[in-house]
Amino acid sequence: GQWRRALRLTKEMKEVGIEPDIVTYNWVLSAMSKDKQVERALKMLEEMREASIAPDLHSYNNCAGACKPKEWQRSLEVLRDLMPQAGIEPDGQTIEHVAAACEEAGEWQRSLALFLEISERGLHSTSVGHNYALSACRQGKRWQHGFEIMAAMAQKNYDPDFRLKMDLEAQSRGLDRAPPPEPSSRSMPSPDNVWQRKQQLRELREQDKRRQEERRLEEERQERLRQAAGGEPSAAKAATKEQASGGEQQQQPQQQQQPQPQQQQPQQQQQLQ
Repeated sequence: GQWRRALRLTKEMKEVGIEPDIVTYNWVLSAMSKDKQVERALKMLEEMREASIAPDLHSYNNCAGACKPKEWQRSLEVLRDLMPQAGIEPDGQTIEHVAAACEEAGEWQRSLALFLEISERGLHSTSVGHNYALSACRQGKRWQHGFEIMAAMAQKNYDPDFRLKMDLEAQSRGLDRAPPPEPSSRSMPSPDNVWQRKQQLRELREQDKRRQEERRLEEERQERLRQAAGGEPSAAKAATKEQASGGEQQQQPQQQQQPQPQQQQPQQQQQLQ
């Protein structure tokens, strides 16, 4: 777990001459809290005291949150014994950690009592803490109290867990739990339908390949046409030159034949004279 890595890093810090401070110790305790290593967390508190580092509120909160449901008594010990001995007052998070451990262990009466203690002390409670209290109400079938908690949650813009809300409403009608949700109308496809779907997907892929090949051939044909169209102007120019040269050759004999009538006119005049 992460707590092993955190301990290893702390050891390496000491080996290079860097003494961990309160921030480092709380970081290690936070990793232990996530992995529910309460005994190692409490041992870390002793190590902090030996290093003349006084654990603070975050240190004890991490220890309280490191308790598994079966270790709910250890969480109460942190709240009732260790923190008063250190002269540290708990906050709402501390009590919520202990209440959660008690609720998960089936000690719903203790959990509800701890939740009420949060409001009595004037401490802040989170949406998670309220939902743990609702779960405790469901365990003890205290649906009236559950409705009161949900009303308080609405004032704080907290959302109750949907299943807890449905179960408490069912208990108000004399039921133990709300009926399970109806199964989805969408059924799993049969093997035949799955096979047909695979066939359709294969056919769609083949069609897509054919369309891509046709598109490629069409692009090549268009390219050839553009290249052919690019060569036409030179051919047209050559044809035009040939036509022009042919026309000039035809005009030259005509120009040579035109003076002949002018030469015959004096001869005709002499004959008339």
